[in-house]
Amino acid sequence: MNTTALHITHLLFGHGNLVVPGLGTFVTVYKAAHYDATRQKFLPPVVYKILDPSLTIDDDTLVRSLMRRENMTEFAARRRMEIDISEIKRELEQTGCYSLGNCGELLFNSNNSNISYSDSARRTTSDAFSWLQELSAETISLTEEKTESTVEEQRNNSMLRTASRAASYAATFALFTLLAFIFSNIRHTESRSQMASIGIEQPSLPVLALTENITDRNYAPESSLVLILNTPADGISDPEPKTPKRLQQTHRYFYIVASLANRSEAEKFISSNKSGLPLGILESDGRYRVYAASGETTGATLNAAKENGAKDNFGGGWICRH
Repeated sequence: MNTTALHITHLLFGHGNLVVPGLGTFVTVYKAAHYDATRQKFLPPVVYKILDPSLTIDDDTLVRSLMRRENMTEFAARRRMEIDISEIKRELEQTGCYSLGNCGELLFNSNNSNISYSDSARRTTSDAFSWLQELSAETISLTEEKTESTVEEQRNNSMLRTASRAASYAATFALFTLLAFIFSNIRHTESRSQMASIGIEQPSLPVLALTENITDRNYAPESSLVLILNTPADGISDPEPKTPKRLQQTHRYFYIVASLANRSEAEKFISSNKSGLPLGILESDGRYRVYAASGETTGATLNAAKENGAKDNFGGGWICRH
């Protein structure tokens, strides 16, 4: 298996959808529990992946995986990916299939030249349903005798009630599991408490009329007690966040935190930056990369990213030479 195929196999287990330039997008499909009339079985809910050749917008997930694992530049990683995918297509045309390890295999249809994917890792949608097995539906035959017919009918009704109760329990369990998952992922926002501060404010000197003589040299302004309230009910909106400072391109190596298709997306990324770190835009190879640190060497760049907090705030960043 070539290098790119190994990365595809690894990423298929950890990503919902995966874009592979030249092949298409592996899309995750969730299928609810259902009855298969052909096999006469009740099947549990499953999740599996299919390959959609029409989805070709690259999100750079595969390229970044090659860059990190193989210690490559972006140009070298894209070149390696193109060569490996060409090799995969060539083997598909010759043999009709290409194995992706435990994930499944790619299939080639010589009639319409389409490439499809057979997922061998079909599994239940959640660990909570892993115990569910396929249930066979038995056909109950009726006898001519009235007594036996009545017994079979009662047995049939009992099985239907059992199946109905089992389906009801499974649905209830699934509902509670779903609710637990939703509530566990809700971000609880802390309510801003009302705060009050008390301080002694020294007023400015009093303004006297021009015709009034100041004869009391021992005059001292009285201190006034000021109660300052700052609560959400005051109707005073928070000040707008300041635009982050921009970095200047003065070095050769840059710590990249995002790679975007155009400048407007790069500007939006910088505007949405909540870390408070100064960011800059580096245009190269038709991409607009946002960087948070720079240096004359890779080591100096990495140290700069650690010192200013960029390494902690953008853990998925990488170093690029310009």
